Amino acid sequence: MKTLDKGTIKLEGKRITLRILKIADVGEEYLKWMNDEEILRYTECRGRSFTAQDLKDYVQERYDNPADYFFGIFLKDSRVHAGNIKAGNIKPGDLSADVGLIISKEHWNNGYASESIGLVTRFAFDELGLNRLWAGMFEENQGSYKAFVKSGYKKFNYDAAKKIIQVEALKKDHDKKKK
Repeated sequence: MKTLDKGTIKLEGKRITLRILKIADVGEEYLKWMNDEEILRYTECRGRSFTAQDLKDYVQERYDNPADYFFGIFLKDSRVHAGNIKAGNIKPGDLSADVGLIISKEHWNNGYASESIGLVTRFAFDELGLNRLWAGMFEENQGSYKAFVKSGYKKFNYDAAKKIIQVEALKKDHDKKKK
């Protein structure tokens, strides 16, 4: 697994740019959507409230952690911070990581999630040398599920008790598509 200088990483898509989040990116809009129950209802942080300092601390922890690549999703046309996506909890032994994302409500249903997932997936496989990415989501979160499927992820597990779907992407499948 490669380790990269986080300060220089920028992933360019058609309509978005992903770059590693920094404390300076924590603003009022980010704080607002991280305290919106509708946005957080399908996340691990549902039911919590956050201060600006909480978010700054989290961003710094992700930046300092070599096992996490925590990107802000920025719209190219306006430079608006529309969400975040992470390839994190990287396991060097099996070269795997989990992917998680959040999109601000005003940017839902625009394809930014699937574009972000595609960029992070290519980055993780091609630049970091990972072999497997996976994500979990509540069954009700069909928007997230569809975005991952659109990006080439396949369902590999369903926990009926918790109503959680897990999806994965494998480097070997990614490499086949590149050919």
